[in-house]
Amino acid sequence: MFKVLFVSVLLCATFAMLCGGTTEAVVDERVKEVAMKMKGEVEKQANESFSTFEPVEAMTQVVAGTNYFIKVDVGNGKAVFMRVWDHFGDLSLTSIQTGKTLGDKLEYF
Repeated sequence: MFKVLFVSVLLCATFAMLCGGTTEAVVDERVKEVAMKMKGEVEKQANESFSTFEPVEAMTQVVAGTNYFIKVDVGNGKAVFMRVWDHFGDLSLTSIQTGKTLGDKLEYF
């Protein structure tokens, strides 16, 4: 019984990751690069300029490419959440959420 349950959980987790589920990601050089490439567009959409712009948390979602969900520290305890679609190297800012704090949980949006 335990083996069947374990295999079922493993398959569900794998299926979710491969078919659109989000997974936590390390804020590595790629996440930083994606965030920085989108900074100008984020500032334009937020109608605000950010002197601090440091990615602190990220999630990814495998789709026809990759969606990046990134929490960005914009200073004074504030954060902007951004969603970026990476279509095999072609980046586009899909959505942003402003009015966030560094304590707010990054979730699918």
